[in-house]
Amino acid sequence: MIFGASLGPFVKKALENKAFQTNVNKIIEFLPQPPELSNMDAVVLGPKDMKGATGQALNEAVSIRHPRVAVFYFYMKDEEAELIGGDVRKIQAGKVTPDGIQQAVVSVIEMQAIGSDSRVLESADAKSFRPAVSLPGLPDEARTEAEELRFEESEAGAMPEAHREREAAREEAASASEAAAASAVDTSVADTSHERMASIGLSSEEVADLLSGASGLSIEAKLTEMGKFGDFDYFKRSLGKENVVSDLLRENTEYATVVNLLDVLDRRLFEVFKDTSLPPGERFERIKQIGVERAAYSGIGSSLLADKVRSIMEAVVTAAEATVEARIEQLRSALGTIADAKSVYEDRGRLDALIQSRLAIQADLMELSKQIIEVYMAMDRNVNELLTGIEDHHASENDYVNEIMKPYKPLLVPQNIGAVTNRLIGDLQRSRVALSIVEDKIKPLINLVFKLCEEDAIIIDYQQKLIQLLMAQRVEDVVVVDTLIKNSLRLFVGASDTGRTATAVTWSGIVARRHNTLLLDLTGQSKLRHYGMEPIGLEELLENRIERPFLGVEADLGEDLERVDQVVAELKTRLHYYANIHVILDASQTWLLDRLAASALSVHFITDCTPRGTEQVKRAIEGFKEDNIARKIVLIDPPIEPLRLLSELSVDPLTTKLIVLPRLNPLKACSLTRTRPYESQEITEVFEEAFR
Repeated sequence: MIFGASLGPFVKKALENKAFQTNVNKIIEFLPQPPELSNMDAVVLGPKDMKGATGQALNEAVSIRHPRVAVFYFYMKDEEAELIGGDVRKIQAGKVTPDGIQQAVVSVIEMQAIGSDSRVLESADAKSFRPAVSLPGLPDEARTEAEELRFEESEAGAMPEAHREREAAREEAASASEAAAASAVDTSVADTSHERMASIGLSSEEVADLLSGASGLSIEAKLTEMGKFGDFDYFKRSLGKENVVSDLLRENTEYATVVNLLDVLDRRLFEVFKDTSLPPGERFERIKQIGVERAAYSGIGSSLLADKVRSIMEAVVTAAEATVEARIEQLRSALGTIADAKSVYEDRGRLDALIQSRLAIQADLMELSKQIIEVYMAMDRNVNELLTGIEDHHASENDYVNEIMKPYKPLLVPQNIGAVTNRLIGDLQRSRVALSIVEDKIKPLINLVFKLCEEDAIIIDYQQKLIQLLMAQRVEDVVVVDTLIKNSLRLFVGASDTGRTATAVTWSGIVARRHNTLLLDLTGQSKLRHYGMEPIGLEELLENRIERPFLGVEADLGEDLERVDQVVAELKTRLHYYANIHVILDASQTWLLDRLAASALSVHFITDCTPRGTEQVKRAIEGFKEDNIARKIVLIDPPIEPLRLLSELSVDPLTTKLIVLPRLNPLKACSLTRTRPYESQEITEVFEEAFR
């Protein structure tokens, strides 16, 4: 047989009973199989078949097809030729016609070698041949006559030529419509599922493998697979009438046979109705008898359809429950992680990020709740549509015959309509309750997220106000200036290699632009030269009255208290020129700090927030007892909340000004290139903002 999908109607018209119209998924399934098993000698494809994820899967299937299966590809535009690869006979045509298809096939395959279609009125998704099945609930006579009708239809000369032509045209139109619908459904499901699964991190190859592997599965099995990815769109589509009927035809031989027999009975009824050789009374009785038989078969079909709908509804509810349970567990775990992080890192930036995370979780939960409601609405809508179709039953597909048989409608209506309707309504109600329970599980979690967000907002608001208060404090205003030098002397204290010198040099250079500034490094390990300065010795300063807008001095006083007093006395004589005198001390020089503190306006304790730097400056702070001095804490790139660091340093936040400096790579670069950091606009802007 010659198979076709998008070009199926042309193939069928060109090759008649040697052609079979199906969808792309079935072609993919049969391509690797030998013709004896699949009954497929060749396949005719077009550009529409190569689109989307199914097109990629079809391309792969063509490359691994059985050697005795020929592939013909008809296209119009040059770029369409590249959509398919491998050993394929490509034919460019201005217009695809049945004659062109027939000529192409005959040029490669002998028509005598092509098998004919032994299937009778099968769906496009059906297998190559379905054995006869026993239909319960029918009398033996009705079953026998129906089977006879079925086999009579397969004989070529059973009907007059004109009637056979009309029926062939009718079959072709119906087949084209069915294949188009099936192709649209399959493509829609495949494309949407491809996008959904790609959004959660699966590669295109993994998605194609999953979709091609699931092409032969029932809707219930697909729901289980799609449920792993929370594909609520597929949940909603799965109960569509076209999907349900197509899946039932493919997997249930009994239902496919019922559909075929109903079609046969419709044709038989139409033939009797047109047979003017029969007396009116006999013709009427025969129509009534066929109508009764048709009602019996229709009842069986409705019952099977109801069972299928119930099975799909149960699968939808189960998949939705599993999806929601898994998602809730993930979100609860995420909330637990957020709560733990809050207790460990109580800083503004992290809390702000955590609030955003919680808002995202809240949005996810609300979307999940909305999707549950939409699934229920789709379920309700589709079941009502099926019920309407079941209840709207007629004697035949012919309106004129139905009008004539209207008085006998009670005889021609399936007797199980009431039972099937009640069963579907009951199943729908149970599904409503189950989905309602699932939705109720989401609501408490949404409320919890709301509450956590409110609490976090209060914490952030409080901390922001406190930090702003600390940074705005003017602690120097409360110092009693009892000596002339006290208004000018400021101390910078910190451990080595913690940013002590960089901070003092940069800030001193900035204030030197406004007032002359003297910077003394008394640590004994001066690094002023690392930052582009050319400092002089203390002896040179004491012996000569050197006056520069910004002067650096380095010295090591040891533990000579008299020498310290001499230096302070000399500095008092220089106040007429140097309005600012800044002194750098090591955190271990507590004795010198205590000696100079009485004459200083403020002291800056500097730490780079590492364990070593923090521990050394903490000892200096704990040993410092001077009250009449402004205390300031300089935190460089704090990794946690500054308030917590103040607590670690045993500092009273209400009497200490907080200065926070970010990590400045340009400042680090200055120590390597020996350039002056206070001449960099980027650095000075940060310091001006932090120290103001």
